Parts: sequence; C-alpha cells; structure tokens
Amino acid sequence: MRNNKLFFFLLCLVFVCQTKSLTLAESFFKSNEFEFLAGKIEVSKSEITGSGNIKVSINENQQTLQGDNFKFNKEKDFLKIVGNTIYYNKKNNLTIFSNEISYDKKNMLLKFYGNIEIIFKDDYKIENPDEIQFNQISNKIISYKKTTIKDDKKNIFELDEFHLDITQNQLNGTNVRFTDHKNNVYELKNFILDFSNKKVAGNDISVNFYNEIFNNPENEPRAKGVSLYVDSEETILKNGSFTTCKKRDECPPWVIMAKEVKHLKKKRQIQYKDALLKVYDVPVLFFPTFSHPDPTVKRQSGFLVPRLSNSDSLGSSIYIPYYKVISDSQDFTFKPKLFSDEVALQSEYRQVSKNNNTIFDGSLLKKQSASEEENSSKSHFFLNSFTDLNISKFDTSNLEINIETVSNDTYLKKYKIESPIIKEKSTLNSYVNLYANDNDLIFNLSFDVFENLEKTKTDRFEYIYPNFEIQKNIFQDLSEDGEFTIRSNFYQKKYDTNSYDAVLINDLYYSSPTITKTGFVNDLDFIIKNLNTKGKKSSKFKNSEDNKLMSKVAYKMTYPLFKENMTNKTFLTPITMISYSPDKNRDLQFNDERIGIDNVFLFNRINKEDALEAGTSLTLGANFKKEYFENDRYFAMNIATNYRLKENKDLPSNGSIGEKSSDIFGKLDFNFNSNINFNYEFSLEDDFERSNYDSISTILKYENFTSMFSYTENKKSLIGNRYFENDTKIKVNENNSLKFGTRKNIDKSMTEFYDLVYQYKNDCLVAGIEYKKEYYTSVDLEPEEQIYFSLTIMPFGKATTSGISN
Repeated sequence: MRNNKLFFFLLCLVFVCQTKSLTLAESFFKSNEFEFLAGKIEVSKSEITGSGNIKVSINENQQTLQGDNFKFNKEKDFLKIVGNTIYYNKKNNLTIFSNEISYDKKNMLLKFYGNIEIIFKDDYKIENPDEIQFNQISNKIISYKKTTIKDDKKNIFELDEFHLDITQNQLNGTNVRFTDHKNNVYELKNFILDFSNKKVAGNDISVNFYNEIFNNPENEPRAKGVSLYVDSEETILKNGSFTTCKKRDECPPWVIMAKEVKHLKKKRQIQYKDALLKVYDVPVLFFPTFSHPDPTVKRQSGFLVPRLSNSDSLGSSIYIPYYKVISDSQDFTFKPKLFSDEVALQSEYRQVSKNNNTIFDGSLLKKQSASEEENSSKSHFFLNSFTDLNISKFDTSNLEINIETVSNDTYLKKYKIESPIIKEKSTLNSYVNLYANDNDLIFNLSFDVFENLEKTKTDRFEYIYPNFEIQKNIFQDLSEDGEFTIRSNFYQKKYDTNSYDAVLINDLYYSSPTITKTGFVNDLDFIIKNLNTKGKKSSKFKNSEDNKLMSKVAYKMTYPLFKENMTNKTFLTPITMISYSPDKNRDLQFNDERIGIDNVFLFNRINKEDALEAGTSLTLGANFKKEYFENDRYFAMNIATNYRLKENKDLPSNGSIGEKSSDIFGKLDFNFNSNINFNYEFSLEDDFERSNYDSISTILKYENFTSMFSYTENKKSLIGNRYFENDTKIKVNENNSLKFGTRKNIDKSMTEFYDLVYQYKNDCLVAGIEYKKEYYTSVDLEPEEQIYFSLTIMPFGKATTSGISN
C-alpha cells in the first residue's frame, strides 16, 4: 500500500514538471522580494502574470504597486503593470498615479507612463502627461518632460525638467514658471523647491505681478533679479530692479534698482537696500535703505513722502510726515514742517468704530529768535466726532461735536495748514448737534459758535444756543388729500458783542400736488406762521417782545407739452404761479439774496424762515427745450417775470420782485454740438433798456483743446461783483498737457489767482511744473508767487518742491 502511494506521488510530480504553467485563482504568490496578490495569477517557468485588482509589494510592504494587469519576467527581473496604476512609498509618503509602470529590478529603476500624478508629502501634486523615472539607488525622481506642480496654497509651478530627491525632500528644476495664489508670475532659469521647509530658491529671475495689484489695471508691475529666495517668512531678491510701468521698447519711465529687495510677509513690508531711483534711465535719488508697505496693506506705520517748499513770506521749508497705526480702529499722523527759524508741529488723530468716527487735528508753531520778545507761538485745534446713537425709536439718530479754534487770524492761510476737517480758513464754526428722525418726525438740537477771523476782535463772535427744531408730517400717506407738516423752531443768538435775538417760529404747512385728466399739473401750498421774537440792539427784530401770525398761499399751474418728429423732440411748459399773503413782511431790502430764474417759482423764494413774502403777486414763465437726435445738439430757454398789485419795497432789491413789474429773468442754454456750449443767464428790466444781472459761460472743445470762459456781473448786489474766470487745458499728446486758470475781480481790479500747469503723465509716472500766484485781501498776508515741481511715482506717492518766482 505504501509503495502504491509513493508511486502515485512520483507520477503526480512528473506530471507537474511536464506542465507549462500553473493557474491559481484568487491567490497569493511570492517570488524573491516581490509579493503578488491578484484575482488571477498564472505562473510559468519564465514569467508570472496576473489580472484583476492586483497588488505587488516590494521590500516587505514599504513599497506597493497596484493596477489592472501585471507581468513579471523572472529571467530579466523586470515587472510591468498596466491600467490604473498606483505606486505607494510608505517610508517617504509618496504616491504616484499613472497609466503604466515598469520596474527594472536589476537597475533599481521605476518608470511611469501616461497621465502621471505624484502626491508628495500630502501638500504637493506633481502632474506629468508623458514619462518620469524613479531611480531607487539615488532616490531621485527625474523627468525631462514639461511638468506642473501644485501645492496646498494654490501656487502653480511649470517646469521643463526636474530632479526630485525624495530623501532630501528637494526638487531641482529648469526654466520654471511659478504662478502664486495671487496671480503673480515668476520665471526662473534654475529653481530649487524644498518640500520640508516650503522654501523656493532660484536664479535669473523675472517677476510679472498681477496687473491690478496696485489698483491700477493699466500698470504692468514687474521685477528682475539675479537670484530669488522664498520661504514662509520672507522673499529676497538679489541685485533686483522693480517698476510698475507698462512694457515698452525703450527704458521704463521709472525703475528702482537695489542690491537687495526683501518682502517681509508677516510685517507686510518691502525693504530695499542700496536703492537707486532712475527716471528715464537718469539717476534721481539714492536711498541706503528704503521701505514701503506691500500691496496688501491698507494701513502701515512709517514715513510718508516728504515735501520741500518755498514761500515769499516764509522762506524754505521741509515737510516730513510720519504715519502711525495704533490699532485696527485708530491711527495717527505726525506732520512736522521745518522752516529756517520756525517749527510747525502738526498732528492728526483718527478713530473709527462701528458707531463713531472721530478726527482731531492740531498744531503748534514756535518762532525762534535771538530776542526773547520776538519769540512767539501760534496754534490751532480742530476736532470732529460723529456718533451713531442707535436710538430704537428713530430710524436715524446721531450726535456730532465739532470744535475749531486758532490763536492767530491768518495762521491757517499763511502757513497753509491742511487737514480733512479744515474746510474754511476765514470763519470757524464750533458746535454740538443732536439729530434724529423716523418716517414722519424730525428732531434737531444744536449749539453753535461762529468766529469770523476777518472781523475785529469785539464783533467777530456769533453764538446760537440753543437751536431747536422739531417737524412732524401728518397725512403724508394720503396723497390725494395733500400733506400737512407741523414745525417748531426756537433759537437765541448773540452777535456783534451786545446784540441779541430770540426767535420762536411755529409753522403749519400744507402741500397738495395734483395732475388733472387734461394734463395740468397743479401745486397748492399754504402756510400759517406764528413768529415770536425778542431783540436787543437787533439788526432784524424789535427791541421788545413781538408776536405775529402770518400766512401765505400759492397756487402754481404747469402744462407740459411735447412734440416729436423725425429729427428732434420739442418740450414746452408754460408756468403760472399766484401767491398771496395779507401780512407785512419785515425790511429785507438789504438782504443780498438774489432772485433769478432758478428760484423765482419757489414757494419760499426769499429763503427766510422768519419772514413771508407779503402782498399779491403773479409769476408767469415758460420752459422750452428742443433736442436734436444728431450731434448732441439742443437749445433750451427758460423765461419768467413777476407782477404785483402793490409795490413792496421791503423785499430784497437783488431780484426786483418787490416792484410792480419785476425784471425779466431768463436763461439760454445752447449746445451746438459736443464741442461747443453757450450758457447765458440774465435779469433784464421790463423795458429792456438795462440788464441788472448777466452770467455768460462758454465751453469750447476742439480735438485736444478745452477752454471754459465765464463772466458774471450783478449790478443790484449790495457788495457789487463782476468776475471773469478762465480755465483752459491743452492736451499736446497722449502724455503732455498744459493747463491755465485765472479769476479776476473786476470791481476791485484785482486778479485773485493765476495757475499755469504743465503736466507729463503716463501709466506709472506724473511729472509737473506749476506756476501759482495768489492774492489775499488780508493786510497780514502778502501775495504768494511760486513755482512747484512735482513728481508722482505710482503707486508710491508724490514728491513736491517749490521755489520763488520773481
């Protein structure tokens, strides 16, 4: 029996040896350093093949390969895997996807073909459509085909070829195009990427920054350098140059060249070492060190652009501002201005929060002199604070505090003190104002102090305290019944040293606009005014208590007409207004309020809250306009006149509406085409023998020439004024322009100013020469005649110098 079993075993062994292959279904097979796992494996004397979800392990699962099919040549020690292949290296955290893998075991060389994607260190994805090879002796992955690398920060690297050392975690590439997540493009001849520290280095570098990085799409900001180093903390460019100018055949309008350019990412600052500014290849300024915020910064501490200046009255000076960011909601600007024997120290503080906006501006000027008696100081203090009170019962509620004070009347003008809150240099206004409103209610309470710096010390102040107003709308949603408004206003005012007014005004106002079926537009306005006054040496009211009840009614009717044909459209609107007030108004003849075509049809055309226009008047007029469909041509004419039953000499004389027959008010506006416009406003006496008001203006344009002329003469003005003004601009070419401006007071035979400006401008640089002459009415100020030279390097800022012109 034992012999039979032995014979059977030997027979099977011979049979197996004579068979060419062995098939194992859903099985595992091991050969040398390889472990094969597949849905189906076939083993023969010379090769092993497999298919169906295969997995090949090398070196005890430190490396695995997956795919659809494999073939292993035992004699050549050569493995080939095709179809959805994946290579995974656990030790180096490396995964490679491809269409095909080949492994030459003798030479320790892996090759990957087609749609290759490498995931390295989980943060980087390397894409190659053709071929790469992995030398396991040197632990380097090599490609001589175009490759794309993407990281987790959305930076993209495009290379002609690369060597990746997976042991050193370093990639070397050539002819690299690097696009960062902000669309800035770097081009390098040679390139090193350190995966461990996420550092980039290279040489022969050029950078094309995103065009709108400095908020100007016309710029083409770019840099060049010998070498580049980038990590998470900083970017360093050696022997570099930078400009924002558009690319052109000749040299850029400006360029900054530096031994080193460093971008500190956390500080968001760009620093230059041994920097030289060239304008059209001519050296202009050298800075041993120079820095500015990077384009992502809206606010950063540091010195702003200094400015040199010269003045006829003050001599030479230098202005060196320093900007300091205190917090996200606070900043501060220190603005010293140094003169030969004076120092002006100006500071500006700003604070912005959700419900408050505060700005303070103050200065102190100290004059240094050999004589202590001649030493003097000047100062100013301006503050504005606006607070949103968010009172729940109102749609809007706010409190505004404004303080303005100076120690010298001409200080602001003479020393040209500038600030966002300095809007007027002749009159100061300090106040506290509380305002609130909702859908139908307005509440306003204020305390004001006015100081006219051009008046004598005794009469310059005017105090208004308190100034209280409340207004309530009634029936505002019942448009067919009109709208009632109740308004109360109280104020008391002290002025001219010992003059005093106290005024309480109560108004009941009704307005009812309607449109009839025949096309007439009717407006009915009615007001009852209760005026309570008390004066002391008052220029307006009685020096005792006075109470008046006044009323006025006005009815205005318009009839808009329209006609259109093939070439033009015509509009004609006749206007009629009848107004009546049975009361007598106070004396307003010395009020210089001008009545003209723009306000003659207003209900309160005398523009007074404490008076009504008395008597009966009829105002007639018409508006005409003809628009042509070609060449932007149109002609418009407005005309009106006013008639009264009785003459009212107490009304303002500047407009003649108190006369039985007023002036004829009118305006002509003729646009010949897009290049010529003529405008004329007038007030003619009813007999057409005299004009009391003329305002003529023209705008002329021809190709690169634009000029505006205006002449104004008001014969019934109490102060009398005749002005001539001209503003002309000539655009010589795309980059060069010339501008001239002047204004002359003909009554005083005095030219108020001359401005003559030459400007050169392109996409990144503005250079200008400006001649400016100003005349002042104050005896403490001499006329200023200066020539300014300015250079603006976009986006860094503007530098200005000035010199005296004799």
